[in-house]
Amino acid sequence: MKVLTSLVGGLAGAISVTILHEIARKLAPSAPRLDKLGEHATARLIEKTGHDAPRGQALRSTALAGDLIGNTLYYSLAGTRINKALTTGSLLGLGAGIGALKLPQVLGFNEHHTNNTPKKRWLTMGLYIAGGLIAAGVTKWLENRANKKPLVARTKAPDEAYKPVLDITV
Repeated sequence: MKVLTSLVGGLAGAISVTILHEIARKLAPSAPRLDKLGEHATARLIEKTGHDAPRGQALRSTALAGDLIGNTLYYSLAGTRINKALTTGSLLGLGAGIGALKLPQVLGFNEHHTNNTPKKRWLTMGLYIAGGLIAAGVTKWLENRANKKPLVARTKAPDEAYKPVLDITV
């Protein structure tokens, strides 16, 4: 059960990062372009295998699927220590945020930096930390729900409970 709850929590974290990023991208033109980073990384990875990388919507869909799968597996690690899930989730988010800030430089994607302004750096870190915290929270909630015992135990009442309280005979 723990593996399944960790994966569900990881999926919740991955979806939340994606949704929050899309909302930020729609509302603020200065938001980091994590989608472009994913598309470039996906295209480069596919080209290294000797195949032609898809273009347009096909590339975007492939990158999105890769992000969701990768982030789900990554954020599912938040459930490895359920007693410290929030700490683990926030550290995972911090690590993912730092990776997202450093990855463009390492891979040579200078045109799509997520860290060329302080606002983008903070937003990038916030997105990934939120994903880690959501993954940890969902995992912890599911584990608590699975392990929850009923408040009132179902037991049979003693036979004396069915006897009249006051036995009056005349």
